Amino acid sequence: MKTGLLMFDEQIGFTFLLYFVWCAWMNTFLNIKHPLIATLLLFASILSITLWIIHLVTDANLREKELLVSQVAMTQGKNLEKELHTALIASTQILAVEVIQNNGNMENFEEYAQEILSLSEVISNLQLAPNGIIQFIYPLAGNEKAIGHNLLKDDARKKEALSAVESGKLTLAGPFTLKQGGVGMVARRPVFLKLQDKSEFWGFVSALILLDNLIASSDLQELQKDNLHFQLSRIHPDTNQIDVFYGESISRNWISSQVTIDVPNNQWTLIVGLPQSQQLLGSALIQLAIALIVSGFASFCFFYYVTLPKKLQYAVEQKTFQLKKLANTDMLTGLDNRRKFTDVLNQILQKPDALAHCHALLYLDIDNFKQINDQLGHYVGDQVLKVVAQRLCHHVSDAQSITRISGDEFAVILEYQEIDSLKARLSALIVALSQPSEHIPSSHRLTVSIGVVLIPQDGQDLTLLMQHVDFAMYQAKSQGRNQYCFFDRLMKLRDDEKSQLIESLKIAIEQNQFVLHYQPIYDIRSHQIHCYEALIRWQHPTKGLLYPASFIELAEQSGLINEIGDCVLAQACQFIAQAAPEKPIVSINISASQLSDPQLFERFIGIIQQYGVDAHSLKFELTETTLMQNIQACTNILLKFKQLGIQIAIDDFGTGYSSLAILKDVPANYLKIDKSFIDQINSNTGDQKVAQSIITLAHHLDMQVIAEGVEQIEQEELLAQFQCDFGQGYLFGRPAPVDSLLFNSADINSRAI
Repeated sequence: MKTGLLMFDEQIGFTFLLYFVWCAWMNTFLNIKHPLIATLLLFASILSITLWIIHLVTDANLREKELLVSQVAMTQGKNLEKELHTALIASTQILAVEVIQNNGNMENFEEYAQEILSLSEVISNLQLAPNGIIQFIYPLAGNEKAIGHNLLKDDARKKEALSAVESGKLTLAGPFTLKQGGVGMVARRPVFLKLQDKSEFWGFVSALILLDNLIASSDLQELQKDNLHFQLSRIHPDTNQIDVFYGESISRNWISSQVTIDVPNNQWTLIVGLPQSQQLLGSALIQLAIALIVSGFASFCFFYYVTLPKKLQYAVEQKTFQLKKLANTDMLTGLDNRRKFTDVLNQILQKPDALAHCHALLYLDIDNFKQINDQLGHYVGDQVLKVVAQRLCHHVSDAQSITRISGDEFAVILEYQEIDSLKARLSALIVALSQPSEHIPSSHRLTVSIGVVLIPQDGQDLTLLMQHVDFAMYQAKSQGRNQYCFFDRLMKLRDDEKSQLIESLKIAIEQNQFVLHYQPIYDIRSHQIHCYEALIRWQHPTKGLLYPASFIELAEQSGLINEIGDCVLAQACQFIAQAAPEKPIVSINISASQLSDPQLFERFIGIIQQYGVDAHSLKFELTETTLMQNIQACTNILLKFKQLGIQIAIDDFGTGYSSLAILKDVPANYLKIDKSFIDQINSNTGDQKVAQSIITLAHHLDMQVIAEGVEQIEQEELLAQFQCDFGQGYLFGRPAPVDSLLFNSADINSRAI
């Protein structure tokens, strides 16, 4: 029978080979000039071939039925095996994992079991058998008789249970008659718990399947509609005899096929049979209909085949165009994307005559775009990007590339003749892009900053050009935004030097290169030292001693001022601690950046406590300008410092634009008159009046006054007449390193240094 079926398959294959040869011949020699005529000829040919095939079918029908029964048996066997394995292995494995994770404590067994049962229609109930004794069943109703059943002592179940424990694997018992009634199978998975690096047997996790439920969940019952019959059997593990446990008897003269179903620790056999009475050929009309259908379908396929190339060619061209466009286009704005921009710029740079043409690369960034996005929403942000894209396309339509690089950044490549004409276009572009938009409320203004590099003057390499244009764009932002800025090599050099200085500052902090010099502040009446102002110096390893003017502003900009300020306070506290018998007071300067740091108070308190310094030995100086940046925040933190005993001084008073009324709210102990009012105080009556007014005002506010820049005895005498409290300047002493002060520590309150 198998040999005959093979011969029939070969005949069918040969027939289809003829069909494809025919199609190829038609396609080649008729050149598809008359596809309809070729199709009709093919239809007649295929009809003849099909009728011949039907004749072969008459002889091969029996073999086809055998193949059908075999396929049904294989399909049903696989489905039944899959259903059984999915239900048993998955359910018991999930429950076993829960037992292990809960260390054998299954108080929530019903909850887990209910969830597992909801996933399968095959499982009848789930069981837990600690130490082999069934103690938990879900659902319990109808299964009460099984509670307390000891699987390890039941002669009928002991062998299978011990086998599961020894192998450590899932086993399937049955089918057999259940104590609670019915025929079923039980899958038992042994569970082992790890105790002190050893695995100990905990018990079984079991799943019960009623045989009727398993059969009902499969398609086996549906086979009767096709007059197919089935039988399930196994080799009984105790008798080694064939045990038919479900289905009908299959006669020997039927067409039948059997498959093996693998189950845990056993195998089942599924036999599917078809009575011989059904092996009759269909009527001649049905055969003819089949021939017509086959011929028509083959002819249709041929017609479709010979007309397909043109359709495919058109579809490929359209799809290629779309993919190319997608690969090089920004989806939001419709502009070129970064990939296309890179290709265009590289093409310009690689042209043999690239140096003979002047190109400009513009790099645009929308000012305050994040604020627009955050406050007005991403939809408005997207509309703004589209507006910018539209305006760019309108005003630089002759550009070789208009690109959305990413986010709110755009790039334009322009060819220009004269630099003046380029500047004029840039100015016009700035104006055009900053026009009001219906998408942005009047509270927000649309502006852009543009960086510009010239090709080839500013670079002939893509990476270098992008670095330079990005630098130019940020220079435009730093200069006030809403403008363009050409790349400047000197500016870039200064920026690089600035970056190097920042790195040097970081190293200086790590290596403690900062030192303090102390300048005495004298009591004008008693000529005794009142306190010292700590002035920072940078002991640079190659440049020598650097003054604050060369690095403090950059430290503020880079955010390093907080770490430097901590170093200053630590050194000042160390000096106070070392000169403890003389109880010196040290004044240090605090910047606006430090006061804006929310962690400043906690850090300073930690440093003061670290050195065991009395807070009354410290004085903090901050400028009038610092106060004005955030008067409320400054006042709050200064009050906290003052409550600890730290004294507060307002430095450089008279140089800012603060209201005098603010002084009554600032918790200051001292006002320091700026040096500019002291320099000409001997001869300038205006400076005299200002100084005298500041002194009088401070005294009325219970503050003491320190005059800065006192260098002449005449200045000191005049300040004494004005009732000024303290003086600071070269007349009393220059800033000196800590070693000099400690050397004269015996006279710390009695002489100037």
